[in-house]
Amino acid sequence: MAKRNWSKYNRELVSRGTLQFLISKEAIKDIQTFRPRSIGGRPKKFPDLLIEILLTVKIHYTLSYRSLEGFSSSVFTSLKKSFQTPSYSTICKRAKELLTQLPLLTDLTH
Repeated sequence: MAKRNWSKYNRELVSRGTLQFLISKEAIKDIQTFRPRSIGGRPKKFPDLLIEILLTVKIHYTLSYRSLEGFSSSVFTSLKKSFQTPSYSTICKRAKELLTQLPLLTDLTH
């Protein structure tokens, strides 16, 4: 059995999630002007709003976390404003924290 190159495998999974998407100017401004604050421990690098937007996209388009990372990178690259997007592992960890705060999403097809 051949050994899997996990680094290459993860990059390929991330690159599958490219798509264009519109986000309001207000939301983008809030994300860009976010300043990390810490009450204790390591400060959060990304605002809850960004994580909520990405989780909504993940649920709506049934994306994996790796595909969601690729999706978010392609969306924010097209803004011509450079700022970092969270990795798939960061989104997953923050999703657990936000689980009780997120609204329930109903079937959007009806």
